[in-house]
Amino acid sequence: MKSNFFARFCLIIFEISAMVSFNSCGPVEPASSNLEQATIPPIISELIKELLGQIGVPTGPWGALLMLSGDESPTQRERRERLARENDYDDAGADIPKEMRPDAGGIALTASLKSQKHFFKSGADSKLWHMFSGPSGDWEHWEDLGGEISPGPASVMTKSGEIHVFARGLNGALYHKWYSGSWSGWEDLGGSFDGTPSVVVTDRGKFLVTVKNSAHDVWYRSYDGGWSGWSQLGNGYKIISLPKVVNSGANQATLLGVGTNSELYSWTFNFNTRSFGTHTNHGGVIAPNVSATVQLDSPSADDVYRIAIAAKGRDNHSIYALFWSKSSGWSGWQEVGRGAIGYPSISANDGQIDIVAKRMDYEAMHFWSRDGGASFSSESLGGYLGSDPGAGWFVGGSSFEVIALGGDAKTLWRRRYLNGWSGWGSLGTR
Repeated sequence: MKSNFFARFCLIIFEISAMVSFNSCGPVEPASSNLEQATIPPIISELIKELLGQIGVPTGPWGALLMLSGDESPTQRERRERLARENDYDDAGADIPKEMRPDAGGIALTASLKSQKHFFKSGADSKLWHMFSGPSGDWEHWEDLGGEISPGPASVMTKSGEIHVFARGLNGALYHKWYSGSWSGWEDLGGSFDGTPSVVVTDRGKFLVTVKNSAHDVWYRSYDGGWSGWSQLGNGYKIISLPKVVNSGANQATLLGVGTNSELYSWTFNFNTRSFGTHTNHGGVIAPNVSATVQLDSPSADDVYRIAIAAKGRDNHSIYALFWSKSSGWSGWQEVGRGAIGYPSISANDGQIDIVAKRMDYEAMHFWSRDGGASFSSESLGGYLGSDPGAGWFVGGSSFEVIALGGDAKTLWRRRYLNGWSGWGSLGTR
């Protein structure tokens, strides 16, 4: 009787706290009333779950509270079922269903050397859509680039300012489109794939694009004056994550992938030989997928690169980071923070590292380090995210952008840091 009364008391606290909106603007949970639209303060959420745990009431993601409160609203039911689905694939460590991949929103951000930012996504009509932002930080109108593509395009910009976009077609083949004064048509690069592409370009205009098929094999093509044929990553390596490639030297790139044992592996690609070397096992027990970024520690002739990687633990809600530099090699895994249910996005600028992820209450959470990753601070950015966020700095460090789908899984929202955080602003629906 006492336990039941205490649980009901906790529920009352939950209901009262939900009546106050702590996030009046930005991406919000779809709701039919102000009560359902409210955002619950994380400190109250954690307190309630802790109290319920002490009295033996099961504490899934609000599962106990919904069980005690009787009938669920459609919004509550959708939220509970979505959380359950996400926990299932995280805990199982299995491959992610297509509709739940972190690229399901098709978000691709590309920064240029001219303080521009380009945003690409696949629309509900399967076309490629493009939005541009200049130094002012204001985003322009949507541009229809056509095509018939699957979610998750990848984009890069060359040193000369050309924009290149790679996307998997509805037929499984890889397609390429670029901008050099005007947009090209679609170039068919062939193949038959199930995953989304990842691409890098060197200062010398050499490209490496990787993509995964349904058998978890990684295939790649490189460009150096002309495209090579498709080659498979050797020795039968299988990865359950989407492959991620980053620059790691003037003439090399690093491929990152999570193996079937939930450990992270890397391979180094040599642009001269157009081939990968042997693998390195970085351990960990992480869920696919990983996010990575590269920063030049000292832009000089010796090309000192630094790779920063963010990943989510497979069996928990912690965010972990791993670092590499030519001078120091690979670091060990370190815990950055807790409370994430989505896959993180990582960015680096002038010694600062920023990680953004979706929190258990569907708000955006932000971790940052100003000492190269030795320690991290954290804050909530609010909102109600319907996708994992994308984030990145403008070249030169003028501003930092966070972009994600809202609770309706259709409208894009962004929040900008420029001498302080803006509120959430809508980029419209595509």
